[in-house]
Amino acid sequence: MDRSAHGPVEFVICQDARDIHKDMREVVGTLNKGGHKAGLECVDHVDDLIRSLDKKRAENAADKSKKFDLPTDIIMDVSGGNGAIGAKKVIQWFEKNYPDAPLPTFNFLSLSLDMAITDARKLRIEDGRVLAGAIDTSELIWTQERLLKGASQYTPATTAFRKLLNTLFDTKLPLDQRKDEYYTKSLEDLEKLANDGVASEWLRGNLSAEKAIEGTRTFFQDLAGALGQGGEKGKGQAAKGGLEGLKAGASFYGGAGVPQKGRIVFTAEQARDAFYAKQNPILVMRNYDPSVVPLMASGRLAGVVVVSTYMASHLKLLCETHNVTGLFGVAPQKQKMRDEFNEEAQPDGPAYFKHGEKVKINGREIGEDEDILVGLDGNGLVFNPPASLRTERPSVQRIADSDQFRIRTMMKCFDKLFREKGLPRHGVKVNVDSIGRMDPPVGIGLVRTEQMVATNVNMLKAFKDVLLNNDRETRGRFFMQTEYEYGSLVRRLDKGPVKIRLFDFVHSEILNKEEQKEFLKKYPRLDIHGGDALKTWPDLYRDQVKAIFQALRNDRTYGQPLEIMMPAVRTEEDVLAIKKIVKEEAAAAKIGAERYSFGVMVETLDACKNIAAVAPHCDFISFGTNDLTQQYTGMSRGDLKAHAKYAQEHGVDPFKVLTPEVLEIVRDTTARGRKAKPDLRVDICGAQAADVDTAIKLFDAGVDNISVAPTPANMYALPILLSYRRYDALKNHQPKAQPHQNRRAM
Repeated sequence: MDRSAHGPVEFVICQDARDIHKDMREVVGTLNKGGHKAGLECVDHVDDLIRSLDKKRAENAADKSKKFDLPTDIIMDVSGGNGAIGAKKVIQWFEKNYPDAPLPTFNFLSLSLDMAITDARKLRIEDGRVLAGAIDTSELIWTQERLLKGASQYTPATTAFRKLLNTLFDTKLPLDQRKDEYYTKSLEDLEKLANDGVASEWLRGNLSAEKAIEGTRTFFQDLAGALGQGGEKGKGQAAKGGLEGLKAGASFYGGAGVPQKGRIVFTAEQARDAFYAKQNPILVMRNYDPSVVPLMASGRLAGVVVVSTYMASHLKLLCETHNVTGLFGVAPQKQKMRDEFNEEAQPDGPAYFKHGEKVKINGREIGEDEDILVGLDGNGLVFNPPASLRTERPSVQRIADSDQFRIRTMMKCFDKLFREKGLPRHGVKVNVDSIGRMDPPVGIGLVRTEQMVATNVNMLKAFKDVLLNNDRETRGRFFMQTEYEYGSLVRRLDKGPVKIRLFDFVHSEILNKEEQKEFLKKYPRLDIHGGDALKTWPDLYRDQVKAIFQALRNDRTYGQPLEIMMPAVRTEEDVLAIKKIVKEEAAAAKIGAERYSFGVMVETLDACKNIAAVAPHCDFISFGTNDLTQQYTGMSRGDLKAHAKYAQEHGVDPFKVLTPEVLEIVRDTTARGRKAKPDLRVDICGAQAADVDTAIKLFDAGVDNISVAPTPANMYALPILLSYRRYDALKNHQPKAQPHQNRRAM
């Protein structure tokens, strides 16, 4: 299509390299001398472009004769890997101001072609309406020299810019390119990305939502099954087959993750060495110790085996968060879990085994540098697995680009259909400690800030110093370190609101045994939460809020509001005390009310009882179903023996599937909260929400969003499975719209 026939083509260069501006001016000048109509604007940053567009729109509104042509083709800098975010700012501007105008084409240009391809891939996956490509810097130079001189010394790796000019102006530029095995394959994959059959046909308006949903059902069922096994689509059975015939040499009380084969290590240093030697390190420990958390977060561990049962439930949570396979607590032979188990018993001896030490597990002696397989049948360990056996680590990066495109596109399809049918919008989000290597495709429903600190060795040391010394200078240094981490979270606002939970300090998750003794000398007890924590460390919370708002102030993202949440509140007094600090620090940072929202975590029965007084002061509440279950049942989250006994009597583990009684507490509290504040948003944070049946019941109870562990299955399969369940219920029952249908699920 020759778009120039419908008006001038408006190029934008969004790049701070002056040489690029010069080259593009020469290209556009040559095109115009040849009789084409092409405009050009050169800006350094996407914010400069947004300001320019706002100015021209205002001038046009004031004086209709000052008409301006919208950008049709934008060449974007990758901006350190944030090019796709910048492009989405422009898309959001179009949707807000000119919703009927065609979206511009985006081509990413950088000295690093790899980064340009990555940004183009991200944008295509997330928004299949947009044409996105990558340009090699040499292609721009080649085009400029070709147009001026008829020849060029360069052979570009890309063809996107020349294809664009050929489409717009019929320039008939040759499309020869430098052959490079890596880039050629990546560019070919990029070209194919938005051409998936059913999803693309719906996106282009050629297929109804119902036909698209039915047409992808089998694909998504297969994908969900494979992800549930920790494998890729089409590879789940093959991976399972490789484990057939193997028998566990030892069983454990608890486990997390998918089977992993690797090399035994006893120390963090050995784990790093084994990782770089591609030996898939499995860290074997005597007891849990907080110092293992940064190692898990680093991505260098394939698995962790903890001989004792201490802190098993917390370790399971960490393993799920960081995609590490874990086994916790050696089970004596011929003994069932419910016979004898005490996770909360204090550990004996040091956390780590010594270099050269031999460890006995069920009578079998093991040492460093041996191979083991962890996670067979969920909680088994295999000594000396076959040399031919290979396992793959579960990773969101292993989800094919084309599959990601289908998932995101069909979720938009479901969302549009449900909205048209008057159904409330529900969301699936994830709980994170920090972003790090992970780029969750869904929103962030909970940031555990104390665990964000625990994933960084230096920050963990500083945090302990703050807790045990609590002087102003120490706090100042600590929050200078944390501000960067908050900034990385704030930059995720392009995917929707990020909910940052303020510190909820659990002594055993942060402090080792000796540090806990030191803590007790300074404070009356170990577990201090909610309002009591705010009274104990008012300056700590104020400094944290200040650091968060400073990160938001420094951010240039054109995104959603940030959400700030206080945990473990019980009373209206608790809520008002922290809200006062939040409002004061927002004003000091010049952050308007439109850029953030305030809420609390409802995880105590007292908070549920007092919800009518609490809700009017909040934009949202988030139920902590793990803690509510613990309070209601009187059963510790860490008492796996009690879990097993309960499951034997009632058929379910209450920390995996929400009990009817706790569900009713959520339903009743939600109703009373919305009576006190009709537009109150309600979220859930708890492991039980990863169960499809539980999640559906929570939605029916009035919950807007659930937030679960960031496993590939939860991020990719769970939203689709829930959408199909809602779709099938819609077909069968055609439910009436709910009272809270117009409230945005944030």
